[in-house]
Amino acid sequence: ISYGYEIYNSEYKAPEGDGRTLAIDNMDKEDIFWQGIPAYCVELDKKIPNFKDKDLKDHVRNYAGQYCDMYLSVIENSFIDERATLDQIRYEENYFRNAKFSKEDQKLLNEFLNSLD
Repeated sequence: ISYGYEIYNSEYKAPEGDGRTLAIDNMDKEDIFWQGIPAYCVELDKKIPNFKDKDLKDHVRNYAGQYCDMYLSVIENSFIDERATLDQIRYEENYFRNAKFSKEDQKLLNEFLNSLD
């Protein structure tokens, strides 16, 4: 009997390849699917704070963008790889918990994450 699942492997701590690819980066500005995802996803790069830690900006973009992609995954015949997207989200959450940031960057990070709708 096949139940249509894959055996779970804990791979999110060290994602392989370019897991930071975002579906929202490949959508046209006029795409109707923008209406089905959070408002912060539109022009995401303009909403991310200017952190002193340049790596942090990439991690924040990936984290927020992966959530945008998860909202796209509910569309029928979606091209989103939900498992890889969830792994990326977990990877970034782990990064945020374990990395050390300046007080200014930590404040900006908290404000940004709390502002997501």
